[in-house]
Amino acid sequence: VQKNTKYTLTIDYHALGFYELILSFAYSPSIFVVIFVFLGFLTAATGVTGWAISRMTTMLQNPPGVKLFSMLVLIVPPAVGGTYLAVLPIFLITALGNYLLNGFFYTNPNTPQVAPFGTLALDTNNLQYNTIGNAITTAEYISARNGRMGTVFCIIGILCWAVSSQLFFPKKETKREREIAKMRTSLAEKEEIWQVVLWKKANFLWVTFVFTIICVLVVELSYWGDFGTYIYVIILFLLVIGEVLALGVEFFLQDAILVAPVLSGFNFASQLVTFGAPDFLTFLLSYFFGVALALFQRIYQNYYLELIGSIFVFFYGLILRTAKKMVPRYISGAAAQKKSDEITADQKEFKKRDVEGVADNGETHESVEPILDYFTGVCGDSMLIYYFPFLVYLLMQYRVQIYLPIAYLIRQSDMVIYMFFQLMMCVFEPIADAFNHFQNEQFHGWKIYEYLVYSRYRFLQRETRWKGMESSLDECIDENLRRVDQMCFSSQFFMMMTFHLNGMVYVVLAFQCWLRSSNPTYNPFSDSAFFIILIYLIACYFILEWVIFQLAVRLKLWKIKHENTAWHMLKKDEDEWDLPGWEDVKG
Repeated sequence: VQKNTKYTLTIDYHALGFYELILSFAYSPSIFVVIFVFLGFLTAATGVTGWAISRMTTMLQNPPGVKLFSMLVLIVPPAVGGTYLAVLPIFLITALGNYLLNGFFYTNPNTPQVAPFGTLALDTNNLQYNTIGNAITTAEYISARNGRMGTVFCIIGILCWAVSSQLFFPKKETKREREIAKMRTSLAEKEEIWQVVLWKKANFLWVTFVFTIICVLVVELSYWGDFGTYIYVIILFLLVIGEVLALGVEFFLQDAILVAPVLSGFNFASQLVTFGAPDFLTFLLSYFFGVALALFQRIYQNYYLELIGSIFVFFYGLILRTAKKMVPRYISGAAAQKKSDEITADQKEFKKRDVEGVADNGETHESVEPILDYFTGVCGDSMLIYYFPFLVYLLMQYRVQIYLPIAYLIRQSDMVIYMFFQLMMCVFEPIADAFNHFQNEQFHGWKIYEYLVYSRYRFLQRETRWKGMESSLDECIDENLRRVDQMCFSSQFFMMMTFHLNGMVYVVLAFQCWLRSSNPTYNPFSDSAFFIILIYLIACYFILEWVIFQLAVRLKLWKIKHENTAWHMLKKDEDEWDLPGWEDVKG
């Protein structure tokens, strides 16, 4: 062995600067709170700047004024109330699952605790059916508990989907809807196969599952070694992919109220992977980059896409007309038949409008459809703002099982700073959203504030406790937007959105538990404890459901304003609403 001692060892000590100390989380949480307040004001200033630009360049003769406090009263309480009304029972059933697996209902998320291995009932259950009765090693204990926590997440996620499917489809197909369907297609005559609500539920859940798998792939992308290097490019890439996927989900679901939670799930995954930034500064910059893109996108995206589309249609029509002029007349003799087909198509469309009761007057500048389309997407973003603190709690409480913070090299003590950041943004981001609404009023001429006031009035004057149980829909609105309009962007709307989103989130977390935190990779279907966990959580679900319903009744949650006199407004029997001579109506 050769020894080389001809070197000089020097150690240099130097004080870290403010920037390095911030990245090292060396300051107390109070310092970070001050920093986050400053960043919150910058977030609000971003919205104010956008509004000021539109205010100076608006073409409106009488631009609407800024009613900030009134707007916040309209948009914040429903979002906060609805989101946390869903998060509370989800937290409770998750804690019950943690009690079964780790022996504690709740522990301090900064220092999560688990019962000693071998002291709980499920610790003796083998991971494979063919090894039942064999002794279990400590490594198998750890792998079993981590993987089974993923099973808990998955089962609760599926239960959340079951709840949301009932909330999104609270009633059966009415007789009037069946009559309308019979006029559209003869298949509606076959009652044994025409089960619209069941088909819609199945289609909704299938599209949700596909998008959940896409979210899992997005999270897996964040483990790429160069993810931090190209994080801004990836954010733009996910934004473009999200728009393409939005077209697909809109085509498959055909209902804006069903599209909203599915797209929110993809947006959640796009925001979750920003935790994989190489340092805290990049995380903050990626957050503001995403916020700025969202504020810009809400204002200008549809406008410029429609402009580009109209230019494309113009040149396409020009080329088509030029080509027709160059074709000899004896070849283009089928033009008369084509014109006849176009007339028939127009008649069918008129018939559809007549059946639906939609009056098409050709005026769209005063319609509410653009407001509904815009605000539905905003509600998805608002829900994510208030949901993310709960997600950070999950990452702290189940750090080892979910493994994401470990993979992202985020220390447990540093997660508290991320929690403070999410809580502070819950205060300031709604202000940016409010000015974004005012900017839309300036740029597009929409009456967003007036519509929200009207929606709030309709929700307070509803005829049933659950707004979706009302049979009346505004048939002057496009069919795919009627149910969104019916829910009035109320706390009920946010609650059903949160339940469905949480189902997607929990299934994504379940995959992380199965793939990352257990060695060897955990397989829930070969686990001898799977059915025990399943039966336990289903029993907890039904008990919790009964308790929550009893509390809702006693606390008079969503009690209608005129409950004692509302009986005469409710439909007693569907037969009373049959239209005379309905079968003779012709388009």
